[in-house]
Order: sequence, then C-alpha cells, then structure tokens
Amino acid sequence: MLWLLFAGQLLVAGEWWADMEARLGHAVAATVLDGDTLLVPDQATFYFGLGTPNALGLHLDAGCSTRLILIPTLLVGALFAGFRRVGAVRLLLATTGTVALLLTANVGRLLIIGLGTMGWGRETGFGWAHSFSGPIFMMVMLVAALLLNLRILLGVRLAFPLRGTRDGKTSPKTGKGNLRRV
Repeated sequence: MLWLLFAGQLLVAGEWWADMEARLGHAVAATVLDGDTLLVPDQATFYFGLGTPNALGLHLDAGCSTRLILIPTLLVGALFAGFRRVGAVRLLLATTGTVALLLTANVGRLLIIGLGTMGWGRETGFGWAHSFSGPIFMMVMLVAALLLNLRILLGVRLAFPLRGTRDGKTSPKTGKGNLRRV
C-alpha cells in the first residue's frame, strides 16, 4: 500500500523530485564541467558553463525527470506485494536499488548533456546529447533497472542461457552437450 501512495504522490505533486534531481545535477556539473554553475532553488533548474560561450540552463520538467519512470516501477512493486509472496525486505531492496539506479542514470544523462554542450556548443552538442545519446542511455539504464528489479524480486539469476561450458553430457531433448555455469 505504501508503494501505491508514493507513486500517487509522485504523480500528483512530484515537483520536489525534479528539484532534487536538479540539485544533484547541479552538484555534478559544478564538479565536472568548466565555468561557474548556478542552482535556482525550488524551480528544478540549474545553469552550467557560466562565463563560457556555451553556458546553458536546464529545467527538469516531467519529461526530463525520472518521476514518470519511477511510477511504473513502484506499481510493479505493489503488484508483486499484492499477488505474489515477496518479503518486505526483498521488495524494499528491489525498489531502492531500482530508484537509485534510475536516479544515478538521469544525473548521468544531465552530465552527458553538459559535456556535449560544453564540447560541441549549444546548437550541436545540446541537440545531440539531449535528443539522441541521452535518451538511448536512459533506455539502456531502464532495461538494466527492470532486470535488477526482477532479479531482486524473483530471486532468480537472469543470465544468458549460452553462458558456461559444455559438461560433456548429452541432453536427452536436444542431443547436444549440456551447459554448466562457470
């Protein structure tokens, strides 16, 4: 039930989440990027590269924040809690791990945008980083987060079936050698 309440709160009044992501993005930009940075408190906006020709501000609205990705993650946790026997510790670990991975990935995406902008300018760098490489990076991280979530919730190993070595024994179904984990 707690997961449903948190998902509803993120949907209805999740500006605080975007503001927190902007604060984290600002901290990383201040550490890594050239120029000065500026955080606009309570507006989910930060500026980087101030004093350079490629200064830019980023405002994290609902589409730039991970909050819309987190809502389905929390709903999956609520479904597992409701329809499958999953311990509270396992559910809490899966959700915490997924949220942490997605939050870190989004801050990494903001850094990719900053590096692209500072390296190739506002037009080209921001365009490619914001419209191409950033979304691809987030899609890869979303798949990784879903696999992590399922790995922890189900307690199974999600490995590719072709990993391992042949053990010399023949499978009755396929007639081929069995794979054994290494």
